[in-house]
Amino acid sequence: MESSSHSETPDIYADIDQAVSQGDRRRAVDALIKHFEERQQYHELFEALKMQLRVQLDLPAAQAEYEEKLDDERELQLERGLLDACRRVGELFLAQGQIREGWMYMRPVGDRQIAAQALASVEATDDNVDE
Repeated sequence: MESSSHSETPDIYADIDQAVSQGDRRRAVDALIKHFEERQQYHELFEALKMQLRVQLDLPAAQAEYEEKLDDERELQLERGLLDACRRVGELFLAQGQIREGWMYMRPVGDRQIAAQALASVEATDDNVDE
């Protein structure tokens, strides 16, 4: 049985389409997250994590250009969730030695100790030493 990313890609679309047609936004977003994480597409994973957070907060999956003001509790949950998504993606990039990308996501987290620990675990190579 042949397995390639080309043959797997339509499956993700079918899974998402089925979940959405059944009104299950959470399952659709979970499928996206799994898809991007397995393929180490971390920028896309971050976007899917944002969608997941918004769905959990009963907001539209994609942020509108101008969004109405949220109540303080949901605003706080959204902010914390976004920081968690930044941390998750930043740590994934750093684990691969991709310092520039990892730092881009870790910087908003504001936890220098976590960032320092993650950076300390990155082995300096010819490819990343300048970063």
